[in-house]
Amino acid sequence: MIAYADALGLIEAHVPVLAPVQRGYGQALGAVTAAPVRAPAAVPPFANSSMDGFAVRSVQTAGASTEAPCRLSVAGHTAAGPVAPQAAPPG
Repeated sequence: MIAYADALGLIEAHVPVLAPVQRGYGQALGAVTAAPVRAPAAVPPFANSSMDGFAVRSVQTAGASTEAPCRLSVAGHTAAGPVAPQAAPPG
Protein backbone atom coordinates (compact mmCIF):
# COMPACT_ATOMS: atom_id res chain seq x y z
CA MET A 1 0.00 0.00 0.00
CA ILE A 2 1.24 3.51 -0.76
CA ALA A 3 0.74 6.64 1.29
CA TYR A 4 -2.18 8.93 0.54
CA ALA A 5 0.10 11.78 -0.57
CA ASP A 6 1.93 9.46 -2.97
CA ALA A 7 -1.36 8.16 -4.43
CA LEU A 8 -2.66 11.68 -4.87
CA GLY A 9 0.57 12.66 -6.61
CA LEU A 10 0.21 9.73 -9.05
CA ILE A 11 -3.38 10.69 -9.83
CA GLU A 12 -2.48 14.34 -10.41
CA ALA A 13 0.47 13.33 -12.63
CA HIS A 14 -1.51 10.93 -14.83
CA VAL A 15 -5.12 12.14 -14.90
CA PRO A 16 -5.66 15.33 -16.89
CA VAL A 17 -7.92 18.08 -15.56
CA LEU A 18 -10.86 18.52 -17.90
CA ALA A 19 -11.82 21.92 -19.20
CA PRO A 20 -15.01 23.27 -17.63
CA VAL A 21 -18.22 23.16 -19.67
CA GLN A 22 -21.47 25.01 -19.17
CA ARG A 23 -24.63 22.95 -18.73
CA GLY A 24 -28.20 23.82 -17.95
CA TYR A 25 -29.78 22.46 -14.79
CA GLY A 26 -31.46 19.68 -16.73
CA GLN A 27 -28.12 18.40 -18.04
CA ALA A 28 -26.10 18.84 -14.84
CA LEU A 29 -27.12 15.56 -13.15
CA GLY A 30 -23.95 13.65 -12.29
CA ALA A 31 -21.63 16.57 -13.03
CA VAL A 32 -19.45 18.40 -10.51
CA THR A 33 -18.90 22.13 -10.27
CA ALA A 34 -15.65 23.66 -11.46
CA ALA A 35 -15.88 26.38 -8.80
CA PRO A 36 -17.83 26.97 -5.60
CA VAL A 37 -21.49 27.87 -6.12
CA ARG A 38 -22.80 30.63 -3.88
CA ALA A 39 -26.33 31.98 -3.59
CA PRO A 40 -26.57 35.74 -4.23
CA ALA A 41 -28.92 36.09 -1.23
CA ALA A 42 -29.90 34.10 1.84
CA VAL A 43 -32.54 31.48 1.08
CA PRO A 44 -34.89 31.77 2.88
CA PRO A 45 -34.28 35.44 3.68
CA PHE A 46 -34.96 34.89 7.40
CA ALA A 47 -33.78 32.62 10.21
CA ASN A 48 -35.59 29.32 9.75
CA SER A 49 -35.60 25.93 11.35
CA SER A 50 -36.96 23.07 9.30
CA MET A 51 -37.24 20.76 12.28
CA ASP A 52 -40.23 20.14 14.51
CA GLY A 53 -39.85 21.36 18.05
CA PHE A 54 -41.52 22.68 21.15
CA ALA A 55 -41.17 25.90 23.13
CA VAL A 56 -41.56 25.70 26.90
CA ARG A 57 -40.93 27.95 29.85
CA SER A 58 -38.00 26.44 31.74
CA VAL A 59 -39.45 27.40 35.12
CA GLN A 60 -42.36 25.03 34.43
CA THR A 61 -40.06 22.07 33.77
CA ALA A 62 -37.69 22.67 36.70
CA GLY A 63 -37.38 19.50 38.74
CA ALA A 64 -39.08 17.31 36.10
CA SER A 65 -37.68 13.81 35.68
CA THR A 66 -38.71 10.38 34.50
CA GLU A 67 -39.99 9.65 37.97
CA ALA A 68 -41.69 13.06 38.38
CA PRO A 69 -42.74 14.29 34.93
CA CYS A 70 -44.48 17.61 34.40
CA ARG A 71 -47.58 17.89 32.25
CA LEU A 72 -47.83 20.71 29.72
CA SER A 73 -50.56 21.61 27.25
CA VAL A 74 -50.13 22.45 23.59
CA ALA A 75 -50.89 26.16 23.35
CA GLY A 76 -50.73 26.50 19.57
CA HIS A 77 -49.05 25.58 16.31
CA THR A 78 -46.84 27.60 13.97
CA ALA A 79 -45.98 26.44 10.45
CA ALA A 80 -42.41 26.58 9.18
CA GLY A 81 -41.52 30.10 8.07
CA PRO A 82 -43.83 32.47 9.94
CA VAL A 83 -42.78 33.92 13.27
CA ALA A 84 -44.80 32.56 16.19
CA PRO A 85 -47.64 34.97 16.95
CA GLN A 86 -46.85 34.97 20.67
CA ALA A 87 -44.41 33.73 23.27
CA ALA A 88 -45.12 30.39 24.94
CA PRO A 89 -47.82 31.16 27.52
CA PRO A 90 -47.67 29.79 31.08
CA GLY A 91 -48.81 26.17 31.34
